[in-house]
Amino acid sequence: MLVGLVLGLVVAAARRQGLPEPWKRARHAWAFTLFGIAVAAATVHLWNALFVLFLFLIGAGAWLVDAPLPAPARRKGIGAAPSAPSDHPPGRARRPAVLIVSRSHNNGIPRWT
Repeated sequence: MLVGLVLGLVVAAARRQGLPEPWKRARHAWAFTLFGIAVAAATVHLWNALFVLFLFLIGAGAWLVDAPLPAPARRKGIGAAPSAPSDHPPGRARRPAVLIVSRSHNNGIPRWT
């Protein structure tokens, strides 16, 4: 029964269309790893950690078959120009330029504007 489950997962994962390139590479790595452990399992009995890894790989294959695809990147409009390059380094949030401290407003708590 376990062999049928593994074969069914491999076929279902192979038939899935429209995957992004990193997901295709992950699918190939999953199939080859599962094949390697299955060859070892055919010659000896799996114990403890290797059996847990084998079951984890079966679960990972079920996720590969059932996971929702990521949404494609959308443009703001038809023919929209890309945003202008910034002098700000990517990956870092912009900080406000001024810290306003007002004791009469906001209960004396400084706030960024």
